[in-house]
Amino acid sequence: MSAVHRDFVLENNAHHHVHVAVIPNGTLEVDIEESREHFCADLDEIAFEENGDVTWLICVESPKQCEKSRWKIPMCQKDAFDLAHLIDDAEDDLEILMRDLV
Repeated sequence: MSAVHRDFVLENNAHHHVHVAVIPNGTLEVDIEESREHFCADLDEIAFEENGDVTWLICVESPKQCEKSRWKIPMCQKDAFDLAHLIDDAEDDLEILMRDLV
């Protein structure tokens, strides 16, 4: 199991480039190249919120409190859909690994 990397263009006026790594230990890392911002979150802290043509990638304070976010990034719906599938796959792989360790 290795990290899965993807590059996207943000759905904002600046169209910054973002590099996303879905890490099999249950972590998501996001780097916005132009602004040199780095974000990190556990996969269970990640949520998606649709708003018209933009889907927001959101890091919530806790999985039970989706109204409070630590950070949010605008993505096009296709990219958000692809990322959601990568996250689902990583969560499945992590669950299988943990089950095998028991």
